[in-house]
Amino acid sequence: MSASGKLLALLRAIHEHAPLDGTGVSYTQMSAITGIPYRLLMAKTSHLKARGLIERANPDAPNRDQAFFLATSAGRALLAPPPAEPVMGETMVAAAIRARPALATVWGAA
Repeated sequence: MSASGKLLALLRAIHEHAPLDGTGVSYTQMSAITGIPYRLLMAKTSHLKARGLIERANPDAPNRDQAFFLATSAGRALLAPPPAEPVMGETMVAAAIRARPALATVWGAA
């Protein structure tokens, strides 16, 4: 899986598996859901957090406490982009490239 695919899978896992009460998803839960190793998972969450796509659900807790994460509104919007309007004369490949999520485009070049 590519770097952008791992980031999108992680963002989707955080969004879909966060409890409705707002407690968030822990690193252990994310690792179990995605199969991404713990060390790599910490790096990926820091990338998502730096881009404002996830936030810590318990920001007031000390750093030594277990961290829980939630998707931000920007992260949720990235997971469910508005449907792209078809462009007359555009090929299927061009439409797929145009509809590619922004996060995938950023990490596709990495």
